[in-house]
Amino acid sequence: MTENKDTDSPLESLSQELYKPGEGQTNLDHRARFHQDIYDVKKDWTHEHGLSAGQAGEQNSLFSRMKLTPKHHTLVRWVFVAAAAFFLVALGVAAFFLTGNRNILSTDKISITVTGPAILSAGDPLPLAIEIINNNTSTLEVADLVVEYPQGTRSAEDVRIELPRYRVGLGDLSPGERIATTTRAVIFGEKGEEQEIIVSLEYRVSGSSAVFVKERKFIVTLDDTPVRISVDAPNRINSGNDIALEVTVESNSPTPLEDVVLSAEYPFGFTFESGDPDPTFSEAVWSLGDLAPETKKTLRIKGTLEGQDDEERIFRFEIGVARGGDPSDIGTSFARAEHTVIIARPFVDLSLSVEGKSGETFVVRSGETISLDINWRNNLSTKLADAVIELEIDGNAVDEGSVRAQGGFYDSQKNKIIWDKRSLATLETISAGEGGRAAVGFDLKPASSLSGTTVNSKVGLILRLLAKPVGGGDVPEEVRVEHATTLNLASSVILDAYALHAEGSIDNTGPMPPRAESETTYTIVWSLSNSLNDISDSTVRASLPPYVSWKNVVNPLDEDVEYDSSTGVVIWRVGTVRAGVGYRSASRDVAFQIGLTPSVTQVGTAPALIEDVSFSGHDGFAGVDVTAFAESMSTLLLEDSRFDPGDEKVRD
Repeated sequence: MTENKDTDSPLESLSQELYKPGEGQTNLDHRARFHQDIYDVKKDWTHEHGLSAGQAGEQNSLFSRMKLTPKHHTLVRWVFVAAAAFFLVALGVAAFFLTGNRNILSTDKISITVTGPAILSAGDPLPLAIEIINNNTSTLEVADLVVEYPQGTRSAEDVRIELPRYRVGLGDLSPGERIATTTRAVIFGEKGEEQEIIVSLEYRVSGSSAVFVKERKFIVTLDDTPVRISVDAPNRINSGNDIALEVTVESNSPTPLEDVVLSAEYPFGFTFESGDPDPTFSEAVWSLGDLAPETKKTLRIKGTLEGQDDEERIFRFEIGVARGGDPSDIGTSFARAEHTVIIARPFVDLSLSVEGKSGETFVVRSGETISLDINWRNNLSTKLADAVIELEIDGNAVDEGSVRAQGGFYDSQKNKIIWDKRSLATLETISAGEGGRAAVGFDLKPASSLSGTTVNSKVGLILRLLAKPVGGGDVPEEVRVEHATTLNLASSVILDAYALHAEGSIDNTGPMPPRAESETTYTIVWSLSNSLNDISDSTVRASLPPYVSWKNVVNPLDEDVEYDSSTGVVIWRVGTVRAGVGYRSASRDVAFQIGLTPSVTQVGTAPALIEDVSFSGHDGFAGVDVTAFAESMSTLLLEDSRFDPGDEKVRD
């Protein structure tokens, strides 16, 4: 850039004069442009600041030219100092990045390139080409290549081997070094599913034990599924009628598939009856084993479906590979299928209620009396003839001699109550829109008669109606409706509690009868009996009066019995009480010792030893909480054979 002297400003001219080489008087040709002020300054001022006479003259000349005050001069000096400091800092930073930063490793200077197909048919091997370049100026030490595959991935060499991760050691990667390798694996999943593969480089740096990671992700989309699944079933049925579903599974994989599992999810209102083949787990999981390429398997499921008019019920099926360690659960899903069934209004409404309530499952207790109501109604536009209603009673918990059936006959050999036109004339012809009602009652056996042979006892009630439509129309030759109800018997727990002194597993001391202000010890015994079902989370608790002390003696020693001195509560944490305890096997017992020190105010009375005795637990089979209670115990020891009447009263 060329300078133009004719257009220089006065300040630029002054600057040129200031920095002109040489010493002495400065040319003051341009002073006329400034107004001159005169300052009374001491002549020896410059010497006090360490300036020579020549330097002082030059400074005075500068001040004369610029017509600046000493205050302005100080500000200029600070500006020059700050500029110099900034220059030095900038120079240091530049030197650091040019020299000292040469050996710093950066993940940004590590290049990972992954190449492979973006779309893949499930079950086909996925090849990946991986290239790694170290663009750092330092070595990457102890480097490992790690490839993380999605769940369910198998080895391309042997599909029986799971391949969740592939790792290979690369050693040290020098600056600028390039490594290329390839991997192969079989990826599974559903059609259209995106599967993510994570490729990582793990390495260390000199002088550090830390592991650093550089990562790259690769996405592949599955355009097909290794297994196809289809469902053949009716699209519309009448409520309460039988339904059959045919599920076909066909392998689409070029390689064998191992540990294939089919899972079914049934809609509300469906009652499973049978499967061909039988389910492997519960009623809805089939273990199909291995599927060879192009293999086809068919399963048949039968049951009944109930619902309201025009309701949609969906059957869902899923197929995949079993989760490792759990053959009943799908770890990697291959395909899903659904089938929708619309519920049509049933030809006949048939219902059964228990104690005035409708439902499929009820909880009852042994020894109870059960009342049932049966109702039916013809929904067809035509008559029904020769109707027969049956109630099948399944289970040994019913007292057969107590069965009562309004207008019906109880066949004790077949455990059926039957209503037909011979016993109930209204069943000969049921007009359109007409119906009827019948009542049934029976007693459940007591727990003592069931506990010896039965565990998880229940009563199955199956109600059926069969009739013939009269007239044409789009109806079957025979109408058949069925309704199922289950009565689950809850377990009965008996808690027995009593006190001893002379007898029992613990030795007691003290006067008998008890005396005022003297301690007499007693043994408290708790005994549990349980009839039908296992009871979990069981506890027994009670309270000690303030004049009764805890002696911390328990038998057997392995029973968990604690005393809370702040509340006076004794707790026996029983845990699980098995079905049949106290019936098929010995009762569950515990004993502990307490001490009674009566007051003179209790003379002549039989003081309470323990109060508020209660049991609580949970019946998992019936799905209900179970409770039991025992009476409070006093010094009246009715269970102690060596106890003499009158020894219960406190004496002086």
